[in-house]
Amino acid sequence: MAFTYEQQYLPLVTRYGQAYNVPIALILAHMKQESNFNYLANRNEPAINDKSYGLMQVLLGTAKSIEPNVTAAKLYEPETNIRIAVKYIKSNLNRYKNDIKHSIAAYNAGYVWQNAQGQYTNSKGRTNVNDYVNSVHAYYLQYIKQYGSDIDKGINTQLVILTALLGVGAAAYYSLRKYYGY
Repeated sequence: MAFTYEQQYLPLVTRYGQAYNVPIALILAHMKQESNFNYLANRNEPAINDKSYGLMQVLLGTAKSIEPNVTAAKLYEPETNIRIAVKYIKSNLNRYKNDIKHSIAAYNAGYVWQNAQGQYTNSKGRTNVNDYVNSVHAYYLQYIKQYGSDIDKGINTQLVILTALLGVGAAAYYSLRKYYGY
């Protein structure tokens, strides 16, 4: 069994997820949606005259508001990119009282609100925010199902990495969980 794309970043995701109390499954969901785990991904954002970089597609302007000395080149480094993105996700979770879907919308579109029909929007009237929210939330639920609810405690992360390194499959993973009492 080889590492899946998300597994190679689990140590960093776990470190920063735990440090900032951000759900690991949520970080992985954003990473899947934003770059499909490609640390060299980048995208021009002409509507806001900016560019997004790396695994979490962090905007340079957003990154500088979090870490003023960061450069575009540093945003291609997985650790820098994940650290800054997790800080931004945490700020959105705080702003929206830990509402996962609202924080997902804010990651995509900045300051957002829900209209009477429950649709997310922002001051620019973006219409694709809800598609983004639905997609990231589906990945979030998938990662919770895939890795279990203990992933945020770091328990499953260690076992996933161990089983991948040993080259064993799912049966061994669940045997290790049982052996260690998880």
